[in-house]
Amino acid sequence: MGIRIICPCDCSGTLSFAETEGLQMTLDATICPTCDAEGSIVTYTQTGASFQSTIVRPSNCITHNGTTLLLVSGEGTLQNNAGSFPATFYLVLFERSGDIQDTFEFSLFYSDNDNLTALRFGRNVDDENLSISECPAE
Repeated sequence: MGIRIICPCDCSGTLSFAETEGLQMTLDATICPTCDAEGSIVTYTQTGASFQSTIVRPSNCITHNGTTLLLVSGEGTLQNNAGSFPATFYLVLFERSGDIQDTFEFSLFYSDNDNLTALRFGRNVDDENLSISECPAE
């Protein structure tokens, strides 16, 4: 019998995205860097607002025919011109095999003054800006 290490994350992933035309924004994510949710962080900025995660839950991943989908959720704080608000996020990373661009989708939900606000967007990104790695099996 040996030591059995159980990894809470299915996989680890990174994303680095910046849009410099129109609505300027950045989204950076480090998910389960050591196959544990500890050390994970998601940050989003746009003109007049910023979000930083305080909790990132363990990732869920699906791999099929050389493509991998990573799903992660968590909580954090959104700061904008109206103040600071608790927020929830969902992030999906989709890594394709070969030279095809990868894709992400980001959703952020927060309530300011009793109104629910949702921000959702997704983009294709070059392969060097998104990566997913399998975590060791249980």
